[in-house]
Amino acid sequence: MTGISDSLHIENFDDHPQNSLQTKVQVAKKYGLIQLGICLFEDLSSTTSKNCSCPKKYAESGYVVRPFNFFVFPSLDPKLQKFAKTFSIEPGAIAFNKRHNMDFQRWIYDGVGYCNAEHEAAYLSLLRKRVAQEPNMGLSDKHDEEIAHEIIERIDQWMNDDSAVNELKFTGMTSRPIQGYVEGKYRDTNLQFRWKESCLIVCKDPHKCAEKSFNEELVDYVGLREVFKILRESKKPLVGHNVLMDILFLIEAVDRPVPSDTLAVRRQINSTFSTVWDTKVLAIHSEDIESRFEQISLQKLFEDYVLHPRVVAKQQHNVDKGESVMELPGLVFPLGFERYANVFRERRKSKSKATHAHEAAYDALCTGFVFLNLCEELPSSAFEEKINKVALYKNFHALNLKPHGSPFHWLPRGLVLKLTSESTTYSQMAASISPLKGQIQWLERGMAALVLNQKHTFQDAAQHYSSHHPGIFLQAVNQTTEIIPLKSKLKKSVPRE
Repeated sequence: MTGISDSLHIENFDDHPQNSLQTKVQVAKKYGLIQLGICLFEDLSSTTSKNCSCPKKYAESGYVVRPFNFFVFPSLDPKLQKFAKTFSIEPGAIAFNKRHNMDFQRWIYDGVGYCNAEHEAAYLSLLRKRVAQEPNMGLSDKHDEEIAHEIIERIDQWMNDDSAVNELKFTGMTSRPIQGYVEGKYRDTNLQFRWKESCLIVCKDPHKCAEKSFNEELVDYVGLREVFKILRESKKPLVGHNVLMDILFLIEAVDRPVPSDTLAVRRQINSTFSTVWDTKVLAIHSEDIESRFEQISLQKLFEDYVLHPRVVAKQQHNVDKGESVMELPGLVFPLGFERYANVFRERRKSKSKATHAHEAAYDALCTGFVFLNLCEELPSSAFEEKINKVALYKNFHALNLKPHGSPFHWLPRGLVLKLTSESTTYSQMAASISPLKGQIQWLERGMAALVLNQKHTFQDAAQHYSSHHPGIFLQAVNQTTEIIPLKSKLKKSVPRE
């Protein structure tokens, strides 16, 4: 994404969830996509998978994974300026992507095109007009006329030869007048002409040739939208971590504008992706998982499950080199998708654990791996309860994507406190929680959120901070996102949410 925040709509974690959602919708409209990562997981232990023809080692593994990384850049035809949109990029997004080795040149020059549904329909109409043959015009240049007649003579001979190949090619064809003149001579025949760079291709099977040329141009322009349509029509479950922003950006960019109304947003997402799981929401469901981390981030979960996997690990032996290679536990990468095959080994050798962090396909792979481990660790009731509930980034609520029922759900089990200080540094504020148990989140602008362990009361926190950190002030945040002043709660505990 080229940005995830808006200076005109500054978010705080204690905002009402509806306001938080509306801000995220506006951000998705303002900024654009840079990368899209998709990782397909195929369970080869299922009945349907066993019937397919595949290598034996794959069938013996838990999952075959196929990660795809798309650099994407918006398409725009000069004749469709009504769809021109200011392409904004946040300075912080540039710095973030630069830190994680983003290839900006590849993004701009080689990025896959994309457009929304209305834009696609307009381009389709324009393309149909372009493939219609233009009226033939004479040639004013004598040399061009000689070349054109030589081409016409060869085409006539080729047409009369039943044993000839289906296509006739002419190279070095750069003159547009010659192109128009030659095509005009065969307007009433069953020939199809394709001009590709400096090459003319004449085809005896016009329907197939025309269809291929037409579809190639359309797919090149529409690009990522074709991938989106495949995902939508497949009805496969969608899994992400803090996935709401990804969904909003994707729908806004390649489908249709995202509405601001909360119910309309829920209906739109649910009609697009009927089954969604958010690994952040699932992880918060478990007190045991939550207690293992200071912060439930994708990388923290991934690293924990790599070291302590719940899925079956698989070890392969390289006979030629006589060495063992440990893949990500339970996952096998088929030929053509092996770039991340040794990610576990690389992470162990690298000084930086984030070898490929925030490369879109890598993050998708991490998310899928975390989800598989959550499937092993959590009871089935957790998935039934959390299906189609996605975390509101920088908020303590989840959005219910089902059109019915309450739109927002409170996620933390313990109390949430707002810490503020004018002089305390971020590191001091982060360390201030000890010996209390809980998580410090969203340290910025002199404030932070503290999610207490369930066993702690507001009185515990108030006494701790007044005694050991008098420069840090705290307030309790309840589910309705109202601020409860500290003074009114010092002598009695706040009911647990």
